[in-house]
Amino acid sequence: MAKKEQSSEEQANVVITNEDGEDEEVDLYMMSVKDIKALAEESGLELSSTKKQDMINEIMNEVESEDNEEDQGSEDEESERAQDQKEENDEELPEQEEQEEPSSEDDEEDSSLEEAEEQANVVITNEDGEDEEIDLYMQSIEDIQALAEESGLKLSSTDKKGMIDEIMAEVESGGDGEAPQENIDGDSEKQEQETAGGEEDTDEDSSEADNSEEETSDEEEQEEPAAEDEQAEDKEDADSSQEQKSSSEDHEEETEENSGEVEQKEPAAEEDTAEEGYSFISEEATSQLLEDVKHSLIDELKGDLYEDVKQELVQQLRNELAGDSESDLLNEIKSEVMESVKKDLNSALAKDES
Repeated sequence: MAKKEQSSEEQANVVITNEDGEDEEVDLYMMSVKDIKALAEESGLELSSTKKQDMINEIMNEVESEDNEEDQGSEDEESERAQDQKEENDEELPEQEEQEEPSSEDDEEDSSLEEAEEQANVVITNEDGEDEEIDLYMQSIEDIQALAEESGLKLSSTDKKGMIDEIMAEVESGGDGEAPQENIDGDSEKQEQETAGGEEDTDEDSSEADNSEEETSDEEEQEEPAAEDEQAEDKEDADSSQEQKSSSEDHEEETEENSGEVEQKEPAAEEDTAEEGYSFISEEATSQLLEDVKHSLIDELKGDLYEDVKQELVQQLRNELAGDSESDLLNEIKSEVMESVKKDLNSALAKDES
């Protein structure tokens, strides 16, 4: 059986469950149209196309849409966790609402950053010559490759996530680092404002202490532990926020490492699939099918040969009868005719006499 060589641009890998109940990665380009239709029916997917390429595009778009839905579900869960954590903090420290406002702003910024990580928006020029913003995660692999070629960018990755990371890295490198510097400046200004606000609060507390000469020394002793408790709680909140940020950064690094390992393993798996090929029919079934076809062809050939031999024999007998036996046949026919004529004459004479 001939094998079709394919480049990495002509691959559409999906994971199916084989007859042994195990997950197996297959390339749709290595399968026949009939097998692709059977695979779609088993997955509950109705294909509107009849061409192989269009069928593959429909299946890959369905797979990508399911992946996007899973990513969106994970994003919603993370947002709910952040909201629950915020509500718990509000219930535990109701008297420190003003001090917790910067922390809630940090949570909103972290949430917006997480949402931004699931999006890869770039500006392109559409067919009308107008600028249009699109999300690369919503595009197919073929569209992303075409966009990179039009932009003169050569992609080394073959999976969708790797392609998007390369394109976004190129876009960010073209921005001269202005956005990161703005974020750093914004954080510095925010810290300065918080520090200034803390100093103002300290000055106000000092002025109130000077003006409250009528308060007793016992009340001052009670206020000092309360201030120390507030400072300790502020320090704990800051440490907790720092730990959450560190945990988020560690998780991102692990995700990037795992993504790199998957990218290294994928080319080897694709080469093995291209070399071995794939078929839903077992070797035993294939051999039986070949035997059935062989017997069917032999039967058809026998029928054709039977008719040919029959015609040849008929023609041969005719030739023989027309040759050596022609005179004998004529004499036999004449005698039979004479006998028939005699019988007819005798019958006629008998009728006349009567």
